[in-house]
Amino acid sequence: MAITIIPKKSSVTGKVPDSTSLAVGEIAVNLADGKIYTKRSDNTVINLSGSLEGHTHSISDVSGLQTELDGKVDSVNGLEGAVVLISDDIGEGTGNFSNSE
Repeated sequence: MAITIIPKKSSVTGKVPDSTSLAVGEIAVNLADGKIYTKRSDNTVINLSGSLEGHTHSISDVSGLQTELDGKVDSVNGLEGAVVLISDDIGEGTGNFSNSE
């Protein structure tokens, strides 16, 4: 039998749960803002979705990634030299890289 979990929720834009309305580890969702909150053991309420705000890249969007890596990576899986990304092989969980030397 499936179990349905229904978190506390609000549809009011900008509404954040206060620490008295959540138990430690309990989840609350603001449907209007698309944000998820929880309460920590120190009684603070944190936004779990904050790190996702403004994220627009997918794993297939690697344009400019090679430029960002140039000079910042010395080795990959023990291989040294220039690190070259093969964009056709990059996908979620693949980790396909090559050593140009």
